Amino acid sequence: MTISTERLTIRHPKISDSLALNSAIVESISELRKYMSWANEIPTISDTEKNIENAIKLIESNIDIQFLIFTKDNDLIGSSGLHEINWQVKKAEIGYWVRTTKTGNGYITEAVNAITNYGINELGLKRIEIMCSGSNTKSRRIPEKLGFTLEGILKRHRINSDGTFDDTVFYAKVI
Repeated sequence: MTISTERLTIRHPKISDSLALNSAIVESISELRKYMSWANEIPTISDTEKNIENAIKLIESNIDIQFLIFTKDNDLIGSSGLHEINWQVKKAEIGYWVRTTKTGNGYITEAVNAITNYGINELGLKRIEIMCSGSNTKSRRIPEKLGFTLEGILKRHRINSDGTFDDTVFYAKVI
């Protein structure tokens, strides 16, 4: 499954992506661990392979659909996906991260827009959610730019990796 945009190729992960994905995670670990609980430890290539194997199983079972994001010249720049899919309600959550050296180029906005449209137009989803840390202003800009509605702020809802309490902001696009 591949989604193409003007600048990006967005597709399901393959085991052969392990080295490139691991490199992107390791490069970005200090940024990722601020907000992503799965980034507390630096993964080995074997850890990344296992993660991809698990992602493939979840895709095949239609529970969670992970995507890797590449530039048109095949540079892996991040990951996203439709998570916690509820087929009865026809909803999913989008999560995302971008390689530290590729931030500020609008790649994630472009990818999230494409994945949102895929979820609505191809999968028939009626609700797409984005939740992120209240202090993560870069991440918050994505749903705001894409016309998601801020549905709520859960105060003191999470603890960041540095031990500070933070809010969770909750956005949704409803069809």
